[in-house]
Amino acid sequence: MLIAAGSSILIEEGLTNGVGDLTLTQAYERLAERHGIRVTNASVIGRIWAGVAEYRIDVLVAVASSIDLAKVADQTKEALAPALASLDTSTPESRLAGLAEVSRLGGRAAVDAIVSSPDHALWIGIWVLGLSGAGAEVATSHERVRQVLVAGADAAIDGWEELVSWAAEFVGIRPRTPYNFRQFALAVSSLIEGALLFRPPVAPGQSNRSTALSPISQGVYALVAHFFELDPAWRPG
Repeated sequence: MLIAAGSSILIEEGLTNGVGDLTLTQAYERLAERHGIRVTNASVIGRIWAGVAEYRIDVLVAVASSIDLAKVADQTKEALAPALASLDTSTPESRLAGLAEVSRLGGRAAVDAIVSSPDHALWIGIWVLGLSGAGAEVATSHERVRQVLVAGADAAIDGWEELVSWAAEFVGIRPRTPYNFRQFALAVSSLIEGALLFRPPVAPGQSNRSTALSPISQGVYALVAHFFELDPAWRPG
């Protein structure tokens, strides 16, 4: 219950101040306030954890394990489905033209899904803790945290790979040799997530809602053109 209490504190209050500010006292107070359970250091220190540092690592592992980044790909797929279903795929020319529209809508849908995802922001925050300040020892001395984060990233790429292969079936494209769907999924997710780290998202109703390709969508379109080609054996379903 102490790990759950610490996890809820980090999730509710965010990671702005780092996990180094999380104390067992805070967890004790949270248990007392919400569950009426009284806990003291005498029953915890030396019995469950050697000290607060070990506790913080267990909390980070628990929080990281609870994050489901694959939901971003699921939300993007849901947003794309109506457009793909109505896409003109009657000729090779129309399929090529449709790739720009798919890139525009897909880039926008992915940005919206990531920006609105509290899990994604939390995941980035945990990564940051492993690179600076109080989190530096997490990355070097506690491999468990890194392994959980990598597993979460792999699950997210699985979701993107499934999304891309699903969309390719609608448009009739296939990976160019020597590429595959997963390589594209890694590239496009890196592009979108990296761009959002350095450029604040555009507010709803502004340019990312226009019919033009946004900078991120332009990047997605460039990657699509590089990784894929029309499948000559494909026929509309």
